[in-house]
Amino acid sequence: MLKLAIECKPYSDETLTSWIIRNSIATGTDPKSFALSVFHANSTWYKDIDRHIDKKQLHQINDVTNLSKQNIIDLTLEPIILKNTDKHLSDPFKWGFIVPIGSKGSIRTSGMYYCPICLKENLYIRKYWKFAWYIACPIHNNLLHLQCKKCNQTFSPHLIRYDFPDICFCTNCRFDLTTAPLDTVSNEALSFQNMLSDIAFEGRTIDSFPLVLFSPIELFLTVEKLLSFLKYAYGHEKFDLLFMELGINKGHIFEKGNNMTFSRLNIKDREFLLISVSRLFKMSLDEIITLFKKLQLNRRTFLKTFIHLSKTVEFIASNLETKKLPKPLRKVYKKIEPKSKEEVDLLFREIEIYIK
Repeated sequence: MLKLAIECKPYSDETLTSWIIRNSIATGTDPKSFALSVFHANSTWYKDIDRHIDKKQLHQINDVTNLSKQNIIDLTLEPIILKNTDKHLSDPFKWGFIVPIGSKGSIRTSGMYYCPICLKENLYIRKYWKFAWYIACPIHNNLLHLQCKKCNQTFSPHLIRYDFPDICFCTNCRFDLTTAPLDTVSNEALSFQNMLSDIAFEGRTIDSFPLVLFSPIELFLTVEKLLSFLKYAYGHEKFDLLFMELGINKGHIFEKGNNMTFSRLNIKDREFLLISVSRLFKMSLDEIITLFKKLQLNRRTFLKTFIHLSKTVEFIASNLETKKLPKPLRKVYKKIEPKSKEEVDLLFREIEIYIK
């Protein structure tokens, strides 16, 4: 296949799908047709090639571009993910901090967030919009958007047409997404988000976090577990004291059900949980353990909401009581035996007067 006649230079923080979309516009076609000509399949936009691109697709893109294979991989989230987790990208329980992409037909139902001001300044999709702890734009300090404010369709730049090639307009109703009203974000959540980002992207070391041993992998496993536990605890009255101790007003109402993982929650739900976990992370390990004991939190309950555990979580759990469930009382059943002849005769004499 021939190389692209016009090839866009990728931005340092741009996603692979964004780069593909911009190249389709530059070559006078639409993203779906462009992807079909490169990958020879209609399923490209139904998977998340930003998270991980397989060897076949990597080779196909490399055939038509001047970018090296490593340049292409660097457009995905893979290099960032591999620095911050020991989970394999093909693991069904893959890293829980990537906002998943759901699809209904050709419409994305999640996973494509954006900042209206960033879109206006630069027409491309930034990598950090894909991470679940990113709830706000770190440049403009406003909450990210998922849907068009006019028709509620999810941001779907892969559906733009060659005759209307502008990703800042809704592909359904043509509303200008850059004019969407801006929502403020909690400074507390923003600060915690930015600290996590410094660690994930820049490799920053922060010793103040209450961890057994600091490392990005240990940190994100611990944060993921505590977010999961806080989401579980919020739905149970017996843990009201936990939020009272953290200074959290239990007035928040989660939009989704309690079975939703952190990465699948909406922006406001994630903001609330980030504020809650940031307050836990201002405590020492001993203070966290003391608080959990005050709640009479047992090891089994603490560990039940998560599969992959960090050394820090295991240490906290080891200091909690192991509550054994009481065995149910054994019910003693009286043995049923036939009545004696004398007992039957006596019963018959008692009812005989009624049957004469």
